[in-house]
Amino acid sequence: MNNGSEIINIVTIGHVDHGKSTLIGRMLYDSGAISEERLKDAKDAAKKLGKEKIDFAFFMDTFEEEREGGITIDIMHTPFKGKKNEYMFIDCPGHREFIKNMITGASHADAALLLVSAKNGEGIQNQTKEHLWLSKILGIDQIIVVINKMDTVGYSKEVYEKISNEVMNLLKKMGYNVNDVPFIPISAIEGDNVYKKSENMKWYDGVALIDVMDSKIKPNRKPLDTPLRIIVQDIYDVDRKKIIVGRVETGVVNVGDKLIFMPSGIKCNLISIKTIGCESKRAEAGDSIGMLLDGIENNGKFLIKRGEVASHLDNITNVAKGFISQIYVMQPLDLHVGDIVDIRCGTTAAACKIEKIINIIDPRSGSVIDKNKKYVSQGEAANIKFISEKPIPIEKHSKIPQLGKFVIVHDNITKACGIVIDAGGAGNIKLNS
Repeated sequence: MNNGSEIINIVTIGHVDHGKSTLIGRMLYDSGAISEERLKDAKDAAKKLGKEKIDFAFFMDTFEEEREGGITIDIMHTPFKGKKNEYMFIDCPGHREFIKNMITGASHADAALLLVSAKNGEGIQNQTKEHLWLSKILGIDQIIVVINKMDTVGYSKEVYEKISNEVMNLLKKMGYNVNDVPFIPISAIEGDNVYKKSENMKWYDGVALIDVMDSKIKPNRKPLDTPLRIIVQDIYDVDRKKIIVGRVETGVVNVGDKLIFMPSGIKCNLISIKTIGCESKRAEAGDSIGMLLDGIENNGKFLIKRGEVASHLDNITNVAKGFISQIYVMQPLDLHVGDIVDIRCGTTAAACKIEKIINIIDPRSGSVIDKNKKYVSQGEAANIKFISEKPIPIEKHSKIPQLGKFVIVHDNITKACGIVIDAGGAGNIKLNS
């Protein structure tokens, strides 16, 4: 699909059943991306379910039970070519799937389409607010607001303006610059203002959604000018040599560079870089690589482990035991002062004590609502000070976001997510010479 241009990753967010999968299906259909065979399957499925029109969510719904139940279960990554740009749609249909994919950073979304239903009684819902808040906390600053289901309200300008004003006020509370956020009235099921301008809303003087996407959304610039950070994912034995496998999160690394791994403090020289099927002299942010290094063994003992982070000597990865964060609890769990929780940041896992709950935050507005509460519950956000059992490589989210976000795992389930507001360096880390 890619002809050399960058692919823009877009996540669709919003309340369940506000039309996320239908919108993507409609865009695929209108752009001619649906094969004749797939189109026939969709028509046959609609006929079987007694529907007169194609259910465009069919193209996104993989399983038979999903189509019959009318809900989407699976997570879809769908390539799509607009009139100008190439995209990867990340359809996180349910609240849980959105959390799982977006919080862990698996999607690396460049932008978000926020869908809000114009249908009577729908509009902004709790998941609308939470998805938007989570997108903001994860640094997704490019947002397009799509007011969907305009056909259900007779393409009313008044309804559109009412909901748009409500969303605009919500965005302002969350710190978005609303002057940079496009608003578009659409009907995904009918195709109004999706791939072509609608005749049913002549009062709307903007362009269709695809044209807004092509003109407004830009791929996030790779953090090549950011200090080098390579997260160690695994260690392999290959031909009696230790190969360190990791992902370059930020910066650029070259063969011959001297690296330091934290928190161990091990310094070594980079002898070679291995990528899939070949060797390279250079790697940059976004690359997954294997590294052959010298100076990583001492008396036969291997010194580097999963969870270490490599950097250049002139800007060493921050290591801390204490850090202040802003968290959001999205699964049933109460977090109390004094609790020990399992925190995962990058490939590091550490037991951390909740030292202090600084305040409770309304996740729907971002404002402080309680400075004295001693625990945080599902659906709440909070600023919290953690103390780790051991020094961990962790950065301020404002400095290096890739190492400034984490999840809290309880009983093997991700219960909460957070970003690091401040992380004091652990000055007692001993470095090898």
